[in-house]
Amino acid sequence: MPIAKVQQSVYSHDMLDEVDGKLVGSFRPSGPKTNTLLTRPQLGTVRSTTYSLPSAIDFQHEYGLRQERDGITSNDVLGGWAESEGTGGMKPPRDFKALNKMAAMANCKSTKDVQVFRRSNDARLKLGTDKKPEILPYDEMTVFGKSTSASENFNDLISHMHRYEWCDSKPSAAEMVEAAKPKGPSQTKTSILAAKTAREKLEAMDKPAGPVEQWKMACFKKVPPKLGPLGE
Repeated sequence: MPIAKVQQSVYSHDMLDEVDGKLVGSFRPSGPKTNTLLTRPQLGTVRSTTYSLPSAIDFQHEYGLRQERDGITSNDVLGGWAESEGTGGMKPPRDFKALNKMAAMANCKSTKDVQVFRRSNDARLKLGTDKKPEILPYDEMTVFGKSTSASENFNDLISHMHRYEWCDSKPSAAEMVEAAKPKGPSQTKTSILAAKTAREKLEAMDKPAGPVEQWKMACFKKVPPKLGPLGE
């Protein structure tokens, strides 16, 4: 039987030179092997694999999901921009509050009735563009704010007359310094009572002292003295 030819790999690192070095023993042809230890390394290339891959004989083989090209190039992506159309054509969201009110007025008592009512009726929220223009009670000639009086003298404004009037109405510097001085602590009930007691003691010391009663024994208290306090 003829032996089928094994298709060789197309990678350069798999095409080993059989005579690039001296071999000892029996000659083993190079090619894909199943044992890693029997794979001959080649200088300057990656290590050969011990398993066969479809890309070993076909550079165009694709792994994974095949990507279908849609025909759009990078020039189409960079040169053509999709402009936003805005939300002008979109409907405003539904007004469920108004729908529930309409359902209650239509005598819908259960949630099922309200759901059926919503299918046949619709209410939308009002957008900002739907508001009516506000009619203001003034025109372009209206002036806002407080107008200045006609009697105001412009020369007084230039000469800072109002500043001098304001300075004259304020207290003097000496009065302001006196008002800014720190004040002493206010009196308390204890301090008031202590001051009153001290005044009473001073008044008692200023009074003339009267005759001092001499001490006597209890048995001689009723006996009058023969001599006065000064020995008279």
